Amino acid sequence: MESPPSSTPLPANTEENLSRDWVNWNHCVELQCKLVADAHDHKIPDWAVPNVNATWMARRNQFGKGPINFKDFVETGNVASA
Repeated sequence: MESPPSSTPLPANTEENLSRDWVNWNHCVELQCKLVADAHDHKIPDWAVPNVNATWMARRNQFGKGPINFKDFVETGNVASA
């Protein structure tokens, strides 16, 4: 059963329409938090914890994708390419 067009989208539907950059950014933030927490638990110094964001940006540069682009479905009406 479909919901009426005037209804607000469900969270799952909204997340599907976010740009790939936005989804990847959220994954980076979650992973960085997990790494920092685990490093603290295992008494690993902060300077030894890898920077997930820097690694992701370096990979984007390597593939020629350039800076991140946070366009979502509200601004563009479609999924942004990344």
